[in-house]
Amino acid sequence: AAQAATVLKCTAANGTTPCTRTQVFYLNKNMVSARDAHQELAMVRYISMDPNGTLKCIQTNGTACTDDQLADIIAIAERVQSADGPFFIRKEVDSTSPK
Repeated sequence: AAQAATVLKCTAANGTTPCTRTQVFYLNKNMVSARDAHQELAMVRYISMDPNGTLKCIQTNGTACTDDQLADIIAIAERVQSADGPFFIRKEVDSTSPK
């Protein structure tokens, strides 16, 4: 049986509204500049977001990001200053994926 996937949800400061595209842009920008400090991030190609605020993290080899990479991304998000204001990333268990 497949394990329930962990997904990252990106929300605005209110904790419910999904992040804006601008906030995801700033997240990617900050992630790129943080690669020197976080070696795990060297393998991350980009982070995208669906309309529900679920982030998709893709490595340079096309596979999903690891838990270590996701932890670094969450840490970076806490420090990102976005033109659209603060935002949060939290881990959620994706209950829609097959068990």
